[in-house]
Amino acid sequence: MMPKPEEIEPIPPDLHENDRAGTKTIKEPKEENLFLNLVLNIALPAIILSKMSGEDRLGPLAALILAISLPVFYGVYDYFVRRTFNLFSALGFASVLFTGGLGLYQATPQVFAIKEAVMPLLFATFVLLSHLWKEPFVNQILLNPKLMNLKKLETALEARGARAAFDGLLFHCSSFLAITLCCSGVANYFLAMSVLGGTEGGSPEYVEGIGKITWMGFLIIGIPMMLAMGGIFFYLLKGLQRVSGLDTDELTTPGETVKKRVSKGRTLSVEKLGESDDSET
Repeated sequence: MMPKPEEIEPIPPDLHENDRAGTKTIKEPKEENLFLNLVLNIALPAIILSKMSGEDRLGPLAALILAISLPVFYGVYDYFVRRTFNLFSALGFASVLFTGGLGLYQATPQVFAIKEAVMPLLFATFVLLSHLWKEPFVNQILLNPKLMNLKKLETALEARGARAAFDGLLFHCSSFLAITLCCSGVANYFLAMSVLGGTEGGSPEYVEGIGKITWMGFLIIGIPMMLAMGGIFFYLLKGLQRVSGLDTDELTTPGETVKKRVSKGRTLSVEKLGESDDSET
């Protein structure tokens, strides 16, 4: 018996096609708020440590506690908002705890400088060791599905039997990243010693120096690290073209297949094909 018209529940027009078939659509994690990240992890802690650690203001201990609480607050907030684990945030969180612990226990400048050097070295070791596991860590930061058509890349690698060459390319990228991190560790050590050298652990000058290291490290070390990551990504992109046979447009068009008309080495037109069109070709 057909149900009465009023018993039929209409399907909302904005419901995704997968929901109509009875499956739920998995939402992608929200984008991280880069401005909030820089303000709470770098800018405000540096200002607090540099300007508020004097005995006539908060004092070194209170300024240090307040400064390290901001990155901790941001890390917890970011996790609950985006509901995704971010290894960089976790490493930053660990670094903040070490920084705060060494500051509270009035560690010598030498000990603090060693901590600044060891953190990037540990990260470099992790990057290389991750190749012993199922998925190398470099995949998470370079093979972004929002930037690359990973499905088409996977198909091309299987068709060409280029899986071994692809794995070798990823290991080269990991090696370059590890070398960059090791250079960062050495730079961190000398930066910390140049700023904290001659100060006494726990003194206002010592805490103010930690604040200087926070923003100076971002300018002197952080920005070159970003440039190095851009170079590694460019190296990866060129290597992917070689091992997969795909061009830049095909690799960097996420989730879409690109059909190109070429004459005498010149691209005449580019047409984006949907999944159904792709399957027909």
